[in-house]
Amino acid sequence: MDFKNANFLNNRVNLISGNLLPIVSDNLRFSVIWRIYSAAVWLIELIHTIALIVGMILAPKEKSLKDGTLAVVITLEASFMLMRLYLRKKLMKEIIEKMNDILQSADEIMKDIVKSAIKPITMPFIIYGVTGVVTVAIWTIHPILLVFEKSTFYYVDYNLPTAFNSEPFSSRVLIFSTIFMTIGSSYLFLKKFGVDVYMMHLVLMLTAQYRYTAVKLTILFRDLQNYHDETKKKYSMEDRWTERELRKLCIHQNNVLNMSFILRKLLSVNFSLLYFNNIFRFCFIGILLSTVPSMSFAEGISVMSYTMASLTQFYLLCSSVQTLLDASTEITDKAFDEGWYQFGPSTKNTFILLIIHTIPIDDIRMNFQNVNSLNVRLNLLSGNLLPMINRDSSFSTFWKIYSVFVWILEFILIIAMISGCIYVPMEKALKDGLLTIVIFIEILFAVLRICIRKNLAYKLIQKLNEILHVADEAMKNVVIATLKPIKIPLNFYLSSGVVAIIGWSCMHFILIFEKNLFCYEDYRMPAAFSEQPFSFRIFLLGDLFILICMIYMFVKKVSVEVYMMHLVLMVTAQYRYIAIKIAIVLQEKIEEDKSRTGHSPEHYWKKAKEIKALCRHHNDVIYLTLLLKKLLSLNFSLMYVMSVFRFCFIGIMFSSVTSTTFGEAISIAMYTSGATVQLYILCSCVQQLLDASTELTDKAFHENWYLLEPSTKHIFILIIMANNLECKIATFKNFNFSLPSFMTILNQSYSIAILFLKMK
Repeated sequence: MDFKNANFLNNRVNLISGNLLPIVSDNLRFSVIWRIYSAAVWLIELIHTIALIVGMILAPKEKSLKDGTLAVVITLEASFMLMRLYLRKKLMKEIIEKMNDILQSADEIMKDIVKSAIKPITMPFIIYGVTGVVTVAIWTIHPILLVFEKSTFYYVDYNLPTAFNSEPFSSRVLIFSTIFMTIGSSYLFLKKFGVDVYMMHLVLMLTAQYRYTAVKLTILFRDLQNYHDETKKKYSMEDRWTERELRKLCIHQNNVLNMSFILRKLLSVNFSLLYFNNIFRFCFIGILLSTVPSMSFAEGISVMSYTMASLTQFYLLCSSVQTLLDASTEITDKAFDEGWYQFGPSTKNTFILLIIHTIPIDDIRMNFQNVNSLNVRLNLLSGNLLPMINRDSSFSTFWKIYSVFVWILEFILIIAMISGCIYVPMEKALKDGLLTIVIFIEILFAVLRICIRKNLAYKLIQKLNEILHVADEAMKNVVIATLKPIKIPLNFYLSSGVVAIIGWSCMHFILIFEKNLFCYEDYRMPAAFSEQPFSFRIFLLGDLFILICMIYMFVKKVSVEVYMMHLVLMVTAQYRYIAIKIAIVLQEKIEEDKSRTGHSPEHYWKKAKEIKALCRHHNDVIYLTLLLKKLLSLNFSLMYVMSVFRFCFIGIMFSSVTSTTFGEAISIAMYTSGATVQLYILCSCVQQLLDASTELTDKAFHENWYLLEPSTKHIFILIIMANNLECKIATFKNFNFSLPSFMTILNQSYSIAILFLKMK
């Protein structure tokens, strides 16, 4: 058994699709015939894509949107994922080599587990592949039947937008182009199908290794437990054999963990792209399904079959990844119920090491980056690339290029919007344009401020990591308890904002069905991309560009806010930890003083050392607070002012809700709800830091600390004195976030909005 022959479907689809992804670990290349075949398939796909794009430009707008967009989405998805895998061939060969090293010495148990992991998805994937190819072929080739009805044809006659010749064209052109596009579409589906099967094969092969470790552990302990139960004796020979077997499993587990890290590097970006592309894919499938009543029977069946196949593929994808997740964290679950604790110390220690390996990495070692996954993902996705780790480590070249690309998009949008605001009526510019410009200024200033002061951010993160790396369970619990309450509200803020922006922008696309010439004020956001009036194609591309940039802008704003909140809450957690530990230490010390018998002087010295260590920890936290204020003070002051203007313009938009459609009104309401939640969370986070910094000794103060020896009392009094000053983040007193300032901001926004409306 090896990586290649463990899954015949992966091997065959890899060849038929022309993907030729690595399936062996050595440098053996595919035969010349297969390489020529692959080049021919890629040439067909290139011509197919060019014909599709030109066809979408020349075909009627409704047909391009309904029939062509899904093909473009699938083309982009397949091309990006394959390109990503081709560029990382070394990683693929490395993981295949490690997998083959394990499989070549596999026992019957491993072979059975590998087969049982792959077998359940083989038939569903075959059904998905066959159904997909057949339905795509039927859908694309169906217009060829029109040759029996007429002799002159137009672009609108194709099911898939295509342009090989100027219209009108003859039946020969229709037959040739339809057959070619059918072949191209079928190969496009096969390429996507091939890369899906390949990725699932990698995931399931790794899943099988985790399952193998779990099964071997269970069998090992169960057999030995039965043996001990029968003899009622412990034999050192059996214990030594058990220890050797456990060590082999530990080595196997280390290899599997190494493969997991390689797999993550290899497929993480692809899975993220699949997530977003599936949203758009099912969106356009939904649009296609809405037109089924106007289709012929064969076309309707094709669309329905393709939809069912896509749902099957999507479910298999989610199921396979979930299976890997479960298998990686449940290695020792079954073996734990056996009598492992009855064996020798060496055996027990080895088993405990395996248990530790199954704990998620975030639980083993806590640091600034891994305690908040939302912060990390948004930082990458938004392209902000704010400091997350020590200065010696930087982001990869891919993410840097991605970040530059996103910033270029945002600057193009702002330049176009400023130009558009000049030419559109003042009411349109005020209502739809100024809010976006205000948000962009806020984002740009906040990100630039943090990037310019990277050294401060690095110092702050390094100091936090030094504290977190030696954290005890109390520290971990306090950090998790501090961060957890804002997780769901922030996800609500993010999702409601993105949905509101998409809904607000997409509902404007209906204009392409009402007129053919457009001007700047027809855009959802006033923008100037070309001289007005302009065609529907420029309008459609412009509105899509605005939609993409608006989503990126919103994600950038959420990302920088989450980053700042994360910094604030991490410092807050340190204050809370000190408060809890001081109260616990003093309470234990006083209880011991009441019953002095049985305690050695070393025990009291230990308590005194704990209090001194907390005092040093407190000094570090004060230093963190000063760094935090230097880094974020101006940002918070600017956010305060910008929040006033943001809610002012939201109020102005609300004043026009009665003149909007129901969908637009819902979008405005969703965005407002999310923005209100965000403002409240921001005020609450700063308020928590303020409270935690001034209530450090409140719990401990109620203990009988004054009965302790003078040195302990002096240390405690010093900590009390250090917390007499409030920890205010903002530079200016009147622009400081807190829970009372939440209503102040809303009231100020309301007053300014009323003033603007009266001026109008």
